[in-house]
Amino acid sequence: MNYTVLSVNLNSKMLFWIIGFLFFVDFLTLIFLSGNWIIIIEQLITVISFILFICCILKLFIKVRSQDSIESDIYTLKKQKKEAYHEKVIEKIENEIIYQYKTLNKIKNKRLFIYSIKTKNEFIETSYFENYIPIIFILSILKNSLDFFKPYGPIIFLSTVIISILFCISVIKWEKQNKVNEKSSSIVMLIITIILCFLWGKNSYIRNYGNEELGSFFEKNEYYSKYFVVLEETDNDFESYNLPADIHVSTKTEDSDSYYDYYGLEQTQTQDTKYIKILKVYFPNGDTLIFSKCEFEFGDEVTCIDQKGKEWNVKITREKVK
Repeated sequence: MNYTVLSVNLNSKMLFWIIGFLFFVDFLTLIFLSGNWIIIIEQLITVISFILFICCILKLFIKVRSQDSIESDIYTLKKQKKEAYHEKVIEKIENEIIYQYKTLNKIKNKRLFIYSIKTKNEFIETSYFENYIPIIFILSILKNSLDFFKPYGPIIFLSTVIISILFCISVIKWEKQNKVNEKSSSIVMLIITIILCFLWGKNSYIRNYGNEELGSFFEKNEYYSKYFVVLEETDNDFESYNLPADIHVSTKTEDSDSYYDYYGLEQTQTQDTKYIKILKVYFPNGDTLIFSKCEFEFGDEVTCIDQKGKEWNVKITREKVK
């Protein structure tokens, strides 16, 4: 049995166990390890995950046919031919039967498996749980581990995510063309897959290629930069200055709203909040202001105390120091 047949016939339960084990190891590695060990283990996880990913893709796209399966299809087609009344339908079935007999002869003569790419209808009928879920879990592993194979790792992941999104959109269109219920579970799961791929792709792009523009859609989660800030003296009729400053932008995960679920258990939602910390402000005459605790969200105006104990109203602008 060749590699393609082996991939397509890969036992689903075994595949789930292997992916689950890799997911667990990846999770523990990112939390507890550091230094060279995390690089070595993550690279090993990436290689194994990528091999499994190729197997899952072959399983999703390729249809392997044996002599028994083809004979079963021929029997079904002959039964459909007897029940058909329209001449064009009968002709179409007869052509398909001829094609199946030709395929059957190839197997009998060469003693091999016949494999081909699935049709649109076969993609629609594909089990989401058995074929798509393993791919989603593998992508959830690769979204971080491929970062250890720079510069090509992130490019491979982003390309894979884009292709996955386009493929899911195509399957949804095929289902609608075949008048499948738009609220079917498969369409809902495909939409969830698209959302997950988009979020993973965006986060990967930000980590590796993000910019340092405040408020940008692709702004890095953490970086140091220089921006102009507006300072107002609180004890001098609020005289204001527009001055360059060193800033540190960071992202913190915080608890937001609490709610009770269906079972009456309290759950807490979390959200990522981006904070700007003003480190040092520069005056034209060479003087500087240093703030030890001057942190706020973009768009806020806060009162901060400098190294001399003086209070200032501080607000950052969108203008970056060139």
